[in-house]
Amino acid sequence: MKISSPPSPYRASLRGMWNEWVLINAVGPSEYYDVEAFLAGGLALDAIERKTVDEVGGKRLLHSQCHFGLTSLSWVRLGAQVTRPYFSVAEPMRFEVQGSYANPSAPTTHKIGYAWAHPLASVMGALLGAGLTIERFEEYDHCAWPKFRAMRKEASSVWRLPDTGPRLPLMYSLRARKPGPAGVLP
Repeated sequence: MKISSPPSPYRASLRGMWNEWVLINAVGPSEYYDVEAFLAGGLALDAIERKTVDEVGGKRLLHSQCHFGLTSLSWVRLGAQVTRPYFSVAEPMRFEVQGSYANPSAPTTHKIGYAWAHPLASVMGALLGAGLTIERFEEYDHCAWPKFRAMRKEASSVWRLPDTGPRLPLMYSLRARKPGPAGVLP
């Protein structure tokens, strides 16, 4: 698995925050990760991920949403060669945090985080610019994690905002393929 790093001025801050979150998210308690099931041979993939991606055995897979590796390792367990990219273009947004996304009430010492916006046009433009063909794209009116404090868990990997207004797209999935022999490894 190949992992790239964020740009330099933010690296130490992000590394401290994410390393602390690994302990919170992996050791728990967390409604978000089931580490015991994964260690027992299970997969940490939700229904959207399984529906979006075809069979991965012997293929290269770019997976951009995985904190401490359970999801990426699940794809490896299914036979994929996984790359976890780091996209950064502009300056990040700075924010203060308490806890982690999987356990917001956990005590933390690293309280400054950074996030980069990834506009849909930039993501699609980068994929198309790299010569990939978009095969599937879907938007969802929920998240697979509690992105906002007002979200409530509805089902496994389904967090929704209260029903007080119109449903907005909060997450998307896409499948892109490099033209050629279906991404089979040499």
